[in-house]
Amino acid sequence: METVMENCETLKEVINHCDTRLHKEDTTTAFPSPSRVQHRRKSSLQLRRESLNQDSSPISVVYKPGIESVEVSNAADGTATIDASDPLISDLNLLLAATYVEDSIDGRHSDFKVSERHLKLYRLYQNRWGQAALYVFFFMHLCLAVFESPAVEGLEMSYWVTMLMETGILIFYMFRVTHISIFTPLTRFWSDTKNILIVILITITFLDMVIYIGLTESGIYSVRWSRALRPLFAVNFPELRQIRRSFRNLRRTLSDVVNVLFLFFFSLAIFALMAYKLFGGRGLTWVDGRPYFESYWDSIFDLYVLVTTANNPDVMMPAFDLSTYYVIFFVVFLGICFFIYMNIILAVIYNNYRKHLKNEVRKSVFSKRQQLSKAFEILAINIAGKKVVTRTRFVQLMKFLDSKKNPALINVFWIVLDSDGSDYLEKVEFLKVADLLNVEVSEVVDRTTLIGHFFPTLYYSKPSKLLCTIVKNRFFGIFFDVLTLINAVVIGIADNDDTWDDAAEWVFLCLFMLEILLKLYVLGFRRFFKKIWNVFDFVVIGAAFIMGLLEAVVADEQESRLSLDVLLVLRVLRLVKIIGSVNRFKVIVHTISKILPSLLTYGAVMLVFYYIFAIVGMEAFQGLVRFSGYDAGSELYCGNDRLRDSDFWRNHYCNNNFNDIVHAFIVLFELTVVNHIFTAFVLEVFILEYTASCQGFLETQMDKKIQEMGLSFRKSRPRAMSTVSHENLVVTDSSESEEEPDYAARPPPPQAEGATSSGASQFYPSSKDISGETDVRFHISKRLKNVEVLLQKMFEKELGVHELGPNIDSLDDDLHDEHSYLTSQNHTLWSL
Repeated sequence: METVMENCETLKEVINHCDTRLHKEDTTTAFPSPSRVQHRRKSSLQLRRESLNQDSSPISVVYKPGIESVEVSNAADGTATIDASDPLISDLNLLLAATYVEDSIDGRHSDFKVSERHLKLYRLYQNRWGQAALYVFFFMHLCLAVFESPAVEGLEMSYWVTMLMETGILIFYMFRVTHISIFTPLTRFWSDTKNILIVILITITFLDMVIYIGLTESGIYSVRWSRALRPLFAVNFPELRQIRRSFRNLRRTLSDVVNVLFLFFFSLAIFALMAYKLFGGRGLTWVDGRPYFESYWDSIFDLYVLVTTANNPDVMMPAFDLSTYYVIFFVVFLGICFFIYMNIILAVIYNNYRKHLKNEVRKSVFSKRQQLSKAFEILAINIAGKKVVTRTRFVQLMKFLDSKKNPALINVFWIVLDSDGSDYLEKVEFLKVADLLNVEVSEVVDRTTLIGHFFPTLYYSKPSKLLCTIVKNRFFGIFFDVLTLINAVVIGIADNDDTWDDAAEWVFLCLFMLEILLKLYVLGFRRFFKKIWNVFDFVVIGAAFIMGLLEAVVADEQESRLSLDVLLVLRVLRLVKIIGSVNRFKVIVHTISKILPSLLTYGAVMLVFYYIFAIVGMEAFQGLVRFSGYDAGSELYCGNDRLRDSDFWRNHYCNNNFNDIVHAFIVLFELTVVNHIFTAFVLEVFILEYTASCQGFLETQMDKKIQEMGLSFRKSRPRAMSTVSHENLVVTDSSESEEEPDYAARPPPPQAEGATSSGASQFYPSSKDISGETDVRFHISKRLKNVEVLLQKMFEKELGVHELGPNIDSLDDDLHDEHSYLTSQNHTLWSL
């Protein structure tokens, strides 16, 4: 052993000398130059051979490119050894492999020229800040309709102002398209329909603006027809691929339901003819005196409205009053056209939409696997006639993807992927990298509250410890949940004429303020504001408290009282938190929380349709209907004499108009309450989430390995090994369903000897407990990273793990049908 230690000291001196010389050679590049790489590799190999010749102990010298050092490790301790002769990967290849992996993680398809400059430009385009800026400009572009004539009341701007704003937005769009054209192969750029459409949209928008300015300045009325095309920018930029996918699925699904719709309208026409012959000409009238089923077309319209149940049972009552037997007609009609046809239409839409969505996701999965396969080919080396990715290269890749990623977490990734313990990754194992990196792992680090930092004597005193124990106890939360229920009851039974409710509200406000202050004291600002419900309580309770003070001071109580009532009602939403904590409802609430983000994509699809039709409706119908009230002095018949004695006027529908973008959206929403596409998607996602386990295979394996290695913040371990102050653990990016451990406040213990705050710095051949060597802890978040992950989770299990599919050129190209896909499968399937 002494010989081994002497060899280690000698090797360290030589390595330090080599590192110093190599560092002086080139300090300007982010990666080692080829000469440095070759020199260092040969030196490491030579040192390793010499050490093995001098002593039989398995001493290894390992070059770690991520930290620019060579590490000597002893395999006898259980430390894994890495072959120092592993040829180092070039900077360009590492950059290329990392780009493929990133695209597979985010669900993109790589289209770029393979050079360092173009790869960096591509990665710059995919930067989160650039994408966020694009979303902001999309939002600004759509919001221009609020300020353009016909504008929302009180917000109209000069057309010169909105034109200048739109010009700036279009310039930004041109910049993004130009950026795409630089790193994309020219033939590929101009063969992509999206890019062509964006260029055309920018051109015709500029032309429309110029023509509008010329006509307006000449005193000629003009219409800005290009405004209706604004949502198409969002559809055609690469970042909005989910919306494009939804449009493609809608287009394909609608063609599938044509047959059912034809049969439905045919049945409607037959029943309308029967109703016209049965009830027309019998002297029956509606409540307002109009003839009942006066014509065939009126009959079609009335029965169509009945299918939506909007006029049920009003449409039946005149016939019902005449004879009870006439009810049979309406029962049969509703049974066939509503209960049967409407549900058949929903079933057809659900089945076909799911089929097309499955094909889209399958294509996305194949693209992901093919890009990972390209990354594997770049990173892999030949060992015993087999292509594999070594641990060294895997670490290089992980560090390149995220230089701040904790080494202990990288170790967990490696152990989960290396399922057979071979200490290298085969292709089928490497293809799981994207799924693994999409598992949201929250890192738990040691933090002390500001009060504990500046006033440790106070914070760690016995009374303070007792207070922390009380606040962290679950009965503390239960007490305030019960208080919330009582507050809701008081709000419900209080009458506007009562005075006692004001005093009661102040009592509740003070108690809720006390809850917030106690949590802030015990948890600290960072931990407190990590929970969305804490933020909600802070904003609502704090605002209600301030509004209550203003109400007591300000003489005019009306406006302040209204604001206070709104905040009071919002406080009742805390009841949702209580419901979500009950096991009986937890699965449903958790499922709904996962569905909502996914529905944002389909909300965006509806927004596109709403915006286009709203602009067209404003240009066509603005000013035809006006709302000025229904009392004396208001405009009769909604300002339009053609609506005299109409149901529209009698039912007070004057506010349903196209006089500005807000009213237009409301009208369109009223017309699209029944939406089968939304229903189909909600059904699919809810069934999946409700029946599936909380964690998939990779999540389960990750959780298991984190537990085995002692890196889970939930795992209890011997006090002697503890290097973490449990009461100060902070989840850096946790889901709302995760609760932190409940510990009493005590001073943070001294750092254990040999522990590191940055995470484990070595790799282990098995998941041994390393909790004493790092103060970092992890836990698996149950929330999904993005919509793409959810969709792949829905359908990927139906694909074989070895299946790479046909070559994918673009995620926006139409897939062939099932038959042609299966026919081409034998010719295009890649061999693993």
